[in-house]
Amino acid sequence: PLAAHPGPLPFDRPPRGRSGAATLAVGLVALLVFGVGAAGGFGLSRWAAGVPLVPDLRTVPGLDPRVREEPAVPELRTAQVTVTNQLLPTDPEVVGRFTIGVPAGWAEYRPPLGGDEKLPVLALFVAPEGNRTISVDRATGVYPGGGITDHLDAMYDRLGDQVDEPVVRQPANPVGPVPPGATEAPHETSFRTVERGGDVELRRTILVHLLPTASDLWIVSVTVPSDQQKAADALFRQVVSSFVPG
Repeated sequence: PLAAHPGPLPFDRPPRGRSGAATLAVGLVALLVFGVGAAGGFGLSRWAAGVPLVPDLRTVPGLDPRVREEPAVPELRTAQVTVTNQLLPTDPEVVGRFTIGVPAGWAEYRPPLGGDEKLPVLALFVAPEGNRTISVDRATGVYPGGGITDHLDAMYDRLGDQVDEPVVRQPANPVGPVPPGATEAPHETSFRTVERGGDVELRRTILVHLLPTASDLWIVSVTVPSDQQKAADALFRQVVSSFVPG
């Protein structure tokens, strides 16, 4: 089950004297958590820390620039997720329901909803080593006044505020017919980011699938080290094909 309030993240109160690598790892986790939720607002201290989200940069493939081993594409398990508004404990409102394939052993989290609810991050799935994530977001009330371009512009701006070099943004391409009731086709795109800390450089790729409905926009994102592109593409295709909104 998803962890609702498992406590503060290990970077909630950073210790003094942190090395450049450790500082960069902290920034990486913030990027993974917040980059995909481009317009969302929720406190870092409310997020979960059941797995080592701040990994050891010396040992994790994709975080240590000296390591270039690509992980094997894992088999997926089916996760059925229902997210309710935790601010209404006496009368919980279902704000999202979906099914998605997730690699076995990945931890599942969700943030408490509240504050800026324009784009709540409904669920985050984190690899055991902490350097890959899958997120599912839902932007409500996007249509008819907005669309995919508006969301991607907001995501681009948010990412640009968090990294050291300009974000590389790929064009968004349609990937299928317009869903029933929707006015836009599903689209896919990607962003590349670079962060630096001391002698460590982290290059991240965020693969994004956007699925419109009559009024809302579902966003499925896979964030990985950029040097694991082959495995990342395969994982992204598996995750997207398994995603079914409720």
